[in-house]
Amino acid sequence: MLVQASRSNNALAMPELNKNKRWLRIEAAAEYARATPGFIKAHIRNGKLPFAKAGKRYFIDRIDLDAFLDTLRQTKVPITLVAVRPIIIQPPQHDVEHDPVTEQTDRE
Repeated sequence: MLVQASRSNNALAMPELNKNKRWLRIEAAAEYARATPGFIKAHIRNGKLPFAKAGKRYFIDRIDLDAFLDTLRQTKVPITLVAVRPIIIQPPQHDVEHDPVTEQTDRE
């Protein structure tokens, strides 16, 4: 069950679904952080986001998630510009001596 975030004082409020829960599954943590589940999983894998595991299920403490998100907000990430070369697509070149289209018409 998804609950849409509400606006209060020109700021997005936390979704009601996760407001009172301390332990969040990956999907709920992603919704809470306004990120993708892949983002949460990547930071679990690289050891930056603490988690608990029960069976095959991963749980993230909301307090740890808040601390992690605060460090991301405070970290200045350099912007890297990537030079992109244009791709020129040329039509295929046909060999005039062995063109299958003209060979069929010559045979007929």
